[in-house]
Amino acid sequence: REDFSSILHYRPQFLYDVSVPLRHMLEYVETVRARLLALWPECLFYVLGHIVDGNLHFFVCPQREGEGLHAASDEAVYASLT
Repeated sequence: REDFSSILHYRPQFLYDVSVPLRHMLEYVETVRARLLALWPECLFYVLGHIVDGNLHFFVCPQREGEGLHAASDEAVYASLT
């Protein structure tokens, strides 16, 4: 819980902090994971959070370089919230 060093060495990396109702949490995480893997099959996707609070922390590591990665990651994460 305190040591993220094994995750944080990947670059580029995009971090998110989102709130989702508990009853939708599993579906939301699965949807985001599927969207990210469709974009980047080699993507690393870590999820941590405070389940009771409905708070999730995503660490998205596309495992590639290039333009537009952050925007594409944002779309994959935030499109599921609507």
